[in-house]
Amino acid sequence: MKHALFLQTLAEACLQEIPVEHQSSLLTQLEAVSEVWATAPTVRDMLDGGIPLRRQIEILQRWLGNRVDGTTRHVFSLLLKEGAMSSIPALCDNIRSLRERRVLGKEVTVVTVGSLSTGERERLQAMLAKKFQMPVTLMETLDPTIIGGLRLQSEEWTWDATIAHRLERLTQHLQTT
Repeated sequence: MKHALFLQTLAEACLQEIPVEHQSSLLTQLEAVSEVWATAPTVRDMLDGGIPLRRQIEILQRWLGNRVDGTTRHVFSLLLKEGAMSSIPALCDNIRSLRERRVLGKEVTVVTVGSLSTGERERLQAMLAKKFQMPVTLMETLDPTIIGGLRLQSEEWTWDATIAHRLERLTQHLQTT
């Protein structure tokens, strides 16, 4: 999709900057205007017709009127500047998905030789929650083959600080030199 990165970044910014209690209102307003936008060719055609951006924003602001609040109006201006007005449903999907992830959190598997102490577990969980800005659930797995250290894994990434991994990298380095 042409605007995927922009829409993802905009969704993240909306959730970071807009208080939780106003996020549902933003979604409702975006969806309502999206439906009207899809069926309002006059306004859509005017905005697609080579008019300077400043004038397009004025037309959009007038068309939106009291349908939306200032925050939503600003989001529409950003969409217009990016040429992404037809991507409002995708933006809504991104916002919903991010909100769900922030509520449900992230699952991280911790691979160690021995069990983490309660204190280690709590510090690691707090550190990861701060890094990801969402709740984190730790799933512990014991694996004596890692020799020592730990490996953290989620759906998106792996961070390997095990002795076995370091030895593997050292062996590869020695073999190539």
